[in-house]
Amino acid sequence: MRARAVAALALGLAGCSAFGASQADALKELQDSVEAYNDAYRWKNYERAALFLPPDVRGAFLAAYEEDDKSLHVEDYQIMQANLLTADSAKVTIRVRYMELPSVTLENRTSVQHWQRVAGRWILETEDNPIRALDLSKAADPSAFGGGGPEPAPDVAVEVTDPSGEVIRKDGDVTPPEGAEPQ
Repeated sequence: MRARAVAALALGLAGCSAFGASQADALKELQDSVEAYNDAYRWKNYERAALFLPPDVRGAFLAAYEEDDKSLHVEDYQIMQANLLTADSAKVTIRVRYMELPSVTLENRTSVQHWQRVAGRWILETEDNPIRALDLSKAADPSAFGGGGPEPAPDVAVEVTDPSGEVIRKDGDVTPPEGAEPQ
């Protein structure tokens, strides 16, 4: 399966050679992100897969897949086509073979994943034709992560990290004001 993914992404690279060598690096990073996300998704490691999504939809994603994780069984996925649209956006077509219990029929679904490069890391912004639709009303629900507690104050700094732990987005002031105690 990995050879098919490499071949599909290599076709995308050949089609975007006009972008230059930095695009080859971007495509390699895209390949790594696409494979890491889809591998995590396939093996029901939804928390890891959610790290490739924008922070505002992670809760909805986890709610959609973790609430009933025993019914979905992904047999395999295949990267059909990868198109680097710009240096910071890509469209990847994926074919997924899966079974959703109680049915015992193996289904095929083709999805189009829309990836954006944010601060040098690829994030899956949207997916056309996913297996399960996300209920975005659960995105802001802290219980969707199994947590709870108060919402952060608007002046709280937020850092978003990718799966390797590198900061990909900072919102707010990350340095405490003079005389303030660090938290």
